[in-house]
Amino acid sequence: MLQNTFLHVSGIGPATEASLWKNGFLDWNAVDAGASGRLTPAQAGMLAPVLEASRRALRAGNAEFFSRRLPASQQWRLFADFRDRVAYVDIETEGLDMYSDGITTIALHDGRSVYHYVAGRNLDEFVADIGRYAVLITYNGKTFDVPYLRRYFGIDLPGAHIDLRYVLAGLGFKGG
Repeated sequence: MLQNTFLHVSGIGPATEASLWKNGFLDWNAVDAGASGRLTPAQAGMLAPVLEASRRALRAGNAEFFSRRLPASQQWRLFADFRDRVAYVDIETEGLDMYSDGITTIALHDGRSVYHYVAGRNLDEFVADIGRYAVLITYNGKTFDVPYLRRYFGIDLPGAHIDLRYVLAGLGFKGG
């Protein structure tokens, strides 16, 4: 899915992307081929270096490159290319104040196994385990789970993050 989007290129939004697709630029390779000369030299010159950097980032498995550039509602595009390095994460806490309330449990699913981290038992093991993943998937994690985890453990988490709250909102679904 990543190679079919141009939304990570500065200045390209949904309308411009739709226009590119309509004109035969269905993926990054079509830009290289010039799609029968439908791009002006200025347009091709603007896209070429970003798409080359995108190819390098994809080959290197750098999900964060795309995550920093894609809108929150479009982060889902990371999934297909990084599915083997995805962690679905959810936390439960003693309350809603990350400065005074602790984490009671963390659940992590990587598509193969489910891991449980429980306060008083193995909660600190989460820190070592989360480092194996390139992409987090949460629901409302950008505003709750991730800031809470960062504060509680004092760690950086994978920079690429698919927050299903924003993906679903983009499809018209609201709520918890």
